[in-house]
Amino acid sequence: MKKKLIMLMVCTAMMIAFAGCGGSGNGEPENRTEAAENGGQLAGGWMVYADGDAAVLPDEVQTAFDKATEKLTGSEFVPLAYISRQITEGLNYQILCRATEVTADPVPTLQVLVIGQDPEDSVDVLNIADFDISRYTDSDGADIGNARLDGGWEVPEDYTKGELPEEVKAVYEKAIQQVGGSTFTPMAYLGSQVVAGTNYVVLVEGELASDDPVSNIQVVTIYEDLEGNVELTNICTLDPAEFNPRLSIRTGSLRRWPN
Repeated sequence: MKKKLIMLMVCTAMMIAFAGCGGSGNGEPENRTEAAENGGQLAGGWMVYADGDAAVLPDEVQTAFDKATEKLTGSEFVPLAYISRQITEGLNYQILCRATEVTADPVPTLQVLVIGQDPEDSVDVLNIADFDISRYTDSDGADIGNARLDGGWEVPEDYTKGELPEEVKAVYEKAIQQVGGSTFTPMAYLGSQVVAGTNYVVLVEGELASDDPVSNIQVVTIYEDLEGNVELTNICTLDPAEFNPRLSIRTGSLRRWPN
């Protein structure tokens, strides 16, 4: 336990190295070739949204989201968290959503919508990327990999926005006390996994305690055993650049690109 907490604190201290730059550290996109091929569409770094409640989209972002999603059929998208924005010729927005297919037996999933708004206020969906919880829940497979991650993750169907559900909030508040030196603000409850106890995943805004605080987005995994003991098992920094669209889309129709 002590060894794992030390490792988590070291990982937290590294958060500043990944702050708000879209992966390159100089305010430019991680993939320069991609940006050039897209005519500058991906120029500029992604900036973490840290100016308010991430579950409540700012008016201009909500308007862009509504315009963009009205073009999509077959699934319903409910925004859970406004992740980041990127200044280009216009603006790009990344929004984490719960996506539910319109079927007789729908199963909700998590997806990141990248929405582009040009200077003339034309709005398009640039990318829809699956948000696979299992990618962020364990960095090395040690300790919890084989014992606790055997089952599937369940995305809550009724939780949309606002504070964490009461049972999740209680577990989260116990777990977050195990990591010092940073401030974590919950953004969204992402899902749970029933094992020999329960795993919970929460998206948070993390800010390293320093003279010049820098905000990052973290995926925090928490384990509660059958006796109610709580352990923070993983913290993973989310890089908005991983959801970059492969190509610029200005056709008005939806096209999906592999992650």
